[in-house]
Amino acid sequence: MEEALRNALESGYVLLANYDGELAGIAVVSRVNFETFFPRYHLSYIATRPDLRGRGIGTALLERVKEVTGGDFSLHVDIRNHNAIRLYEKIGMKRKYYRMLYRGGKGE
Repeated sequence: MEEALRNALESGYVLLANYDGELAGIAVVSRVNFETFFPRYHLSYIATRPDLRGRGIGTALLERVKEVTGGDFSLHVDIRNHNAIRLYEKIGMKRKYYRMLYRGGKGE
């Protein structure tokens, strides 16, 4: 997370959402070094306070991510995270591929 945050502060975006004057959510958007192979930005982290979920904060953050990146971004999501997948599809994202990982027999 530290690496993504450093990248976002240097060449990407760190977006904060407030609700009733308090920090309610964050999005960390990293700049990708590829020019054409991948989208220019990657949504490294997005989170909302658990007690404020369901109030549109995640949607508002994602809409802002779309604005600042010109819509040129990607993200990774766990295939079991159905709530997040629904949210991403709600803003128009499409499932593109499965990302396969191999860690030399070290497990997840």
